[in-house]
Amino acid sequence: MTGIGEESAPTRKTIRILLVVGIQIFVVSCVIISIPLVLTLNALLQCNGLSSAMSTSMVEDLAFRSQINQVSTVSILIKKITSSAESIIRATDLALENYVNSSNPEAVFEALGRIKYSHQYPNSVFYGSVSENEFIVLTSDEQVYIQIPVASPDSSCHICQYAANYTQAEKDMATNHGSLAKVDLVSLKLGPFAPSSSGQISLQTRPWYKECQAIISDDQTIYWTEPYRFSDGSLGMTAARPLFDQNLNFVGAYGADVCFDDFQPLIQLNQTINTFTYIMTRDGRILAMSGNESTLTKPGGFKSWMDVQTPRIYQSAQYLHNQLGKGQDFYSLPPLMSYRLGDMYFHMATMTVSPYLIVISGSPISDYMVQIDAVDTVLSNNFYTGRTNVIAIAIALLIMMVALAVALSYYAITRPLASICKIIREGMGFDFRAFKDIDQYKGNYVTELAFMEETFYGMIEKFAEAIKNNKDKKPTSATMNPCTGAPSIGGASFATSQTPRLHDSEMKLSNMASDLATEDESGPISLAPGIP
Repeated sequence: MTGIGEESAPTRKTIRILLVVGIQIFVVSCVIISIPLVLTLNALLQCNGLSSAMSTSMVEDLAFRSQINQVSTVSILIKKITSSAESIIRATDLALENYVNSSNPEAVFEALGRIKYSHQYPNSVFYGSVSENEFIVLTSDEQVYIQIPVASPDSSCHICQYAANYTQAEKDMATNHGSLAKVDLVSLKLGPFAPSSSGQISLQTRPWYKECQAIISDDQTIYWTEPYRFSDGSLGMTAARPLFDQNLNFVGAYGADVCFDDFQPLIQLNQTINTFTYIMTRDGRILAMSGNESTLTKPGGFKSWMDVQTPRIYQSAQYLHNQLGKGQDFYSLPPLMSYRLGDMYFHMATMTVSPYLIVISGSPISDYMVQIDAVDTVLSNNFYTGRTNVIAIAIALLIMMVALAVALSYYAITRPLASICKIIREGMGFDFRAFKDIDQYKGNYVTELAFMEETFYGMIEKFAEAIKNNKDKKPTSATMNPCTGAPSIGGASFATSQTPRLHDSEMKLSNMASDLATEDESGPISLAPGIP
């Protein structure tokens, strides 16, 4: 049994109220801060993702349209080159059939010179006759090749008499190699003689002449040859027309060359570093392509798409070939189509008229994503930096909120309760000296605690007043309790075994009452602020 005034340990584990408050504030603050923090960060992440997705979509659309523009532009420029050659043919056709004696080489030469000068055509314009294999060609570098008999009987042809003053060595060279001289396209005058580097032209072996010679009727069609090697070694194709006399007998052919070297600047108009463009025939022969790879095989023929080493050109051509049906060529595909193969877009445009060339251009999508990738990197870095800063600020706010809540709880709740607990603990030993400084305590500002303090101090005050009044009643003698047989002091009876302990307690109460009484002799003791 525990005696009066002795402290007893709690019968179960307990924790301090300040710790409870701290944990509560910490949990509540975490919830309050975490929810908007998570929502905000998630919203920022979604905004970044949406921005990237929209940018990627826009860039892919831009890449798609850019590639269409690329292939369309190249196709239009090629069409412009071929149309220019055809316009030369039509002008020559008009001149030879209506205004020029096609049997007179000088008249033909002057007509070709005027047409080439007026059209500013960059490639060769030529004429070939069945009459003694005569040949006239005006090339792009303002050179003229004339192949006629060195000793012509036609005195009206000044060109035919051009070799009259040749030395025998020059005559032999002209006979074997043909005449070559500079020509002034304005005055149409020939310059000094020079041997032809290409040698004699054999009309019967030239593709353009053979195709025209095989035509039996004049249907006004301009014929395009297959790609071949020119006499000077360059590569190209020729637009030509046959020339007939009044009896529809074939008397010659005339035409204009298109050199594939003219295509090269067009396909090098790359929009990105990895853009590829190539031009091929309907059966898949490569005429020109971007990059440094040659379009010729080792024997000197044109490469097929299957022989190309450039990966993206080969992959796109193979993909198109796989779209063909049995017996179809590339011209069977739609004239303007767009495709996506792996990580690249490519587009195909076919010429709807002769020479029926096919232009293909494409590029990796990643070429257009460089800036977007850079923006994504900046957005990601900003997001992670902002997230770190926001989390740091949230943690700082959390610490501040918990610290402030703990401090307020300590000064407003824990500290006042600790004072009450101290008084209760001391009161259990009948030690009320803590009340000597009670007047300096200003009370609590928390309504519930203030009420509890007032009630508690009022109770202690009444208890002390009762002790004081009990002290004033002095006992005269100790009598025996007739019921218990124990001594009775001041009307209170105690068991014999408890008499010493109660006597000590009575002495402590009497001393405490005396101490309290000396604090305020003029009236009742006030223990709680505001209580009279």
